[in-house]
Amino acid sequence: MSNSHHHVPAKNAGPEPSNAADQSIDTEELLALLGDEYTRKILSTVGEESLPAREIANRSEISRATVYRRINRLEDVGVVEEVMSIHPEGQHRREFRIAHDRIELSLVDREVSDQADLDSSQNNSVSNQITHTLQ
Repeated sequence: MSNSHHHVPAKNAGPEPSNAADQSIDTEELLALLGDEYTRKILSTVGEESLPAREIANRSEISRATVYRRINRLEDVGVVEEVMSIHPEGQHRREFRIAHDRIELSLVDREVSDQADLDSSQNNSVSNQITHTLQ
């Protein structure tokens, strides 16, 4: 946490992750998202930070509308979560961060299983691994 601001989960950020064994997502949707160049660029840009959509758009050179569309889909599958950033001057703004440091896909009978398990640790190295794996 930075000295300049404080993060709290946003009210509409969805349920808190419990543990990796309890969390799973739609593998088909996850793979579709990770197969998208813009999604990978957004995940790489966010990395280990919490960033507002405007900053993600500026750093990744992707339109803000595209950033919001991808972030919404990433939130829906639980890869990205919204946090509220509270600055010393009292300003509040929505920021986004990677919710899990690891995503595991299990292969069963030479096909991707129906669900992907999520590790809810806050290490966030997943963005670099995803980017390198899928490029």
